[in-house]
Amino acid sequence: MENFANSFPIVRGLLGNSDEVRLALLSAAWKKAAGGPLEKRTAIHRFSDGKLTIAVENKSWQRNLKEYTTELLFKLNSLMGERTVETIEFEVVPELFADSLTTESLKNRIDEPVELSSELLLSLGKIQDEELRKQILATAVAGAKRFRATK
Repeated sequence: MENFANSFPIVRGLLGNSDEVRLALLSAAWKKAAGGPLEKRTAIHRFSDGKLTIAVENKSWQRNLKEYTTELLFKLNSLMGERTVETIEFEVVPELFADSLTTESLKNRIDEPVELSSELLLSLGKIQDEELRKQILATAVAGAKRFRATK
């Protein structure tokens, strides 16, 4: 995890600081910060002006996760290499979790190709660490598919 976390500022430097890049990095960081079962029961929903909105299945998850906001903020910002997230809000979005929808099952349910910006794809080509490049690309694709599924 440490090598992966140390690479976030480098990746951001290569790809720029656009919302698309920040969201892709935050998605990867969330998986590391939340870990295991929590990562499977939550989803990054939105990020704007330093506010990260995490989708949760129900009010129980929302209430319980609020207790860990400070810890999660610290972990996310540590992974990002700078204070990217100012606040975290947990929003109940049950439709994202209907039939146990997770990022993995969404990937399998949506077969159409995903459009990513040419800027992101060109920037990804500059990343020499193949594993990191694959992880960022997979995160961007999963985020685009999740976004499409919620429309």
